[in-house]
Amino acid sequence: MIRMKGVTILLIYLFAHVTRTEAYPSRAGHCGAGDLTGRHHGDVGRGDLVGQGGFTISIGGNTPISGVENAMELNINQEYTVRIERPNLSFRGLLFRLPVQNAFSFPTDSIYTDLFQLHPFCASDVSAVTHRSRDDKSVVEFTLKHTEVGTESLEITSVIVSQNNWYYSIYYLNFIDSGIVPDLNRPVPTVAINPAPTLVPTPVHTHSHKDRL
Repeated sequence: MIRMKGVTILLIYLFAHVTRTEAYPSRAGHCGAGDLTGRHHGDVGRGDLVGQGGFTISIGGNTPISGVENAMELNINQEYTVRIERPNLSFRGLLFRLPVQNAFSFPTDSIYTDLFQLHPFCASDVSAVTHRSRDDKSVVEFTLKHTEVGTESLEITSVIVSQNNWYYSIYYLNFIDSGIVPDLNRPVPTVAINPAPTLVPTPVHTHSHKDRL
């Protein structure tokens, strides 16, 4: 009986331990919309990433602002660098989620792919970037490019250490078709200006006294 009780306690411990560490050290544990409430990291987060979490976020060099009324305008078919950083601090888990296809990528020369990756298990209609390990991280950059007009919700979640220690923010991106983006490296053609013609004064004919006779 004692042996059975010991085995039961051991199994409960192992199950609880596995469940607790099912925080997916090599990726975010979900691709669904919403924060981490009820998803292995506790039911109470610590607020938004910027105001409470000490993060900085930029898209194409500009800072997004929460709220659909503050949707950031981005051109379709144009690449933007996305950067999230926690200066002088660190984080462990991360999920960028945008409900569109193939919007995120890492440049071939990226130094961040040792610690981050495209989420390997999200549905085909979701673009997501996540972490590769529990190692402490402070910054990540990747590329955003979308091809269709419309307003989409960008959700960002970061886990700092463990239970109830996560931050969550949602931003809205308004993808627009602004027409052809000019190539600033192409020289502007020079328009030749023809000089105005020189006017030669017409001589005035003077009648002599003989002509009047």
